[in-house]
Amino acid sequence: MTTPNFPVQGRWVYQNDPHLFDTLRKQSIEHLRTAFGRVLGRADDWLFDLAQKEGAVTGSPQIDAMRALRMARASMERGFLQHFESGFDIEFDGGSRFKSIFFHSNFFASRSIT
Repeated sequence: MTTPNFPVQGRWVYQNDPHLFDTLRKQSIEHLRTAFGRVLGRADDWLFDLAQKEGAVTGSPQIDAMRALRMARASMERGFLQHFESGFDIEFDGGSRFKSIFFHSNFFASRSIT
């Protein structure tokens, strides 16, 4: 029986196989998109349930928070995904810049909900 000739597998195998890295990137980004969407959806549902339970009227903090979440949701999702996409870009380029950018920028500190 002959052993198949597989390329050496290692920590940075994606550098030898860009298709593998691209597949990982697409699946990871899609999973993050779905998970973050569910988190925001649950937050919206929770705020709605809280407002209903307390009989909130227009102008109450729960309704205002729900409105702010709904208005900012698209930009939050876009920024969240761009953050991870840029991390994949940096890692694919060799990761040398990744450490300095990751530790000197904070995704949530640079965004605010208004």
